[in-house]
Amino acid sequence: WYTALLAARDRIEEAIDILDSAVRHFSRTNIAVRTDLALLLVMNGQFAEAEEHLSSCLEFTSADNPLLVFHLALLFEAQDRLMEAVTPVMKLLNENPLELDSLPVEQALEKRDTHGLLCGLYALLVGRIGAKEPASQMLDILLELKAKRPAVSCLELALACIGAEKLDDAVSWLRRSAFEQFDPMAMWFHRFPPLRHLRAHRAFRALLSDLHLTQ
Repeated sequence: WYTALLAARDRIEEAIDILDSAVRHFSRTNIAVRTDLALLLVMNGQFAEAEEHLSSCLEFTSADNPLLVFHLALLFEAQDRLMEAVTPVMKLLNENPLELDSLPVEQALEKRDTHGLLCGLYALLVGRIGAKEPASQMLDILLELKAKRPAVSCLELALACIGAEKLDDAVSWLRRSAFEQFDPMAMWFHRFPPLRHLRAHRAFRALLSDLHLTQ
């Protein structure tokens, strides 16, 4: 979290150096540290370095590891490599995006445990490749899950809203994420790659200002 705070305060190169040193000296096979480092590299636009670190994770973990799949999808989405981003997510969720209407809510409830933001990122990705109906269907599933489990991430709902092109709703969920759920990810709203699609949105800029984040 120290390196996360550094990154949030625009000292991202310093944060990257710390995590890179940790990986090289004693955390080479720690998937959490490797993916944290990769995320900082992605946020800093160092895509090749991030991909190298994530690819190296295959030496000690499965290609289906949810942390690895999620961070690879973030990397590819940030570069607009959308099919490369969505394919492993679809595989992990084991769903055809054209058949999401057949996914029972209770089954979705189980699947969301693979990663706290993965379903929301899936909706964003399929929405970005033009599959608006599956994106909206996943958003509806997440809203049902939210009704059953209030602790469901508001950030995840915001990602799904971006995919469904409901940008006002996306910003509303981000505001709840920051000021009701006190999500630590709020410190990265100005850098988190999928949220770049909101940068022209007036309410999102106001949120960043309220959070004292550099726009």
